[in-house]
Amino acid sequence: MSQPPGPKKPSILRKVSIPFLLIALLGVVGLLTFLRLYETAFPTASIDFQIGRGEALEMAQEFWRKQGHDLSDYRSAVTFRADHSAKDYIDQQAGLATLNRLTKEEISLWRWQVRFFVPLQKEEFGAAFDPSLRLVGFYHAIPEEEPGAKLDAEAAQRLAEHYLQEAHGLDLSGYKLADSSSHERDDRIDHYFTWERRDFKIGEATYRLHVGIQGDDISSYWEGLKIPEAWFIAQHKESER
Repeated sequence: MSQPPGPKKPSILRKVSIPFLLIALLGVVGLLTFLRLYETAFPTASIDFQIGRGEALEMAQEFWRKQGHDLSDYRSAVTFRADHSAKDYIDQQAGLATLNRLTKEEISLWRWQVRFFVPLQKEEFGAAFDPSLRLVGFYHAIPEEEPGAKLDAEAAQRLAEHYLQEAHGLDLSGYKLADSSSHERDDRIDHYFTWERRDFKIGEATYRLHVGIQGDDISSYWEGLKIPEAWFIAQHKESER
């Protein structure tokens, strides 16, 4: 004779209380909200890191190899740097949304910096790349007594302009020459030029490109935000309160 069917087991859904479901739902909503706001509140979290430390080192070695310098006997140091002053300034002047947009589309505030050196040797090399692979700076330091060409300022400026146009594809009509200087060394003349973007201004800050020439060699390039000195003074006073 068959046994009568026993009582049905309660389903899992019936075991779960409504308050528990509400708590779980609120937790999911909270997590999604946090992830959305985290990128806005912390711009570093929104960086698209296309390269890491190893790739930055390889790119720097390849860059200098193309310039005719074999750095296999040099030591290297790779660091990730952020321009915190520029970040804070843009945040204060224009807000986090503008900061995120600018760092993704127009300016470089984060970069991998690679240094090649030999201990106790004055000559060294460096290169910097932003997280999207773009070259945003380099330098070749040599002793002041190293001989080289003695270009006049006009010829040196033409050389610097040619570099910006050819290496970076820049239309210099969108820039103005903001500063220049010349320095006589023992047996060469060095020149330094700074260009400023005409269409960029956040508060009183501008975006600038710096080109250095040692003799007749392009020895350095750097780009970054030029923050007014008055802001640094105000920040210093604020920190002392």
